[in-house]
Amino acid sequence: MIKIPLTEQFETSKLIFGTDKLIRIWSRKSKQELLYMAVDFGITHFDTSTLYGFGQAEMSLRKVLKEFPELTVTSKLGLYPPGDSQKSYFEILSRKLGGKLVPSLSKTIVDFTIEKANFFLETSLKN
Repeated sequence: MIKIPLTEQFETSKLIFGTDKLIRIWSRKSKQELLYMAVDFGITHFDTSTLYGFGQAEMSLRKVLKEFPELTVTSKLGLYPPGDSQKSYFEILSRKLGGKLVPSLSKTIVDFTIEKANFFLETSLKN
C-alpha cells in the first residue's frame, strides 16, 4: 500500500489544468504541446483520473511530469473505465462509439473498495 503524508506542504498554481478532455485531441504531439504551454503559462497543478480518456489522460502527463518533477497532480479513485487500464486508441474509439448502441461497453465502473483503489492508485502512479 502506498502512503502519502498529508502533512507535507507544497505550493501550486491558483489555476488547475483539468485533463478530462485531452482524449478529444488525437495527436500526441498536440497534447504534449498543450501541456507544455500550460506549464509555460505558470500552471503547476494538473487534475486527472484513470477514468479520463480510458486512462489516456494520465499517460499524456507522463513526459511533462518527468521533465518538471515540481508539478503537482490530483486524481480520483472509485470510478474506473470498463476493461483493462491499457487501451489502444482503436479500442477507446470502439468503446465510445459502440457504447452508444451497447452501453455496457463504455459504462463507468463504480467500486470504492480498498483493493480496487490500491490497484488503480498503483496503475496511476505507473502511468
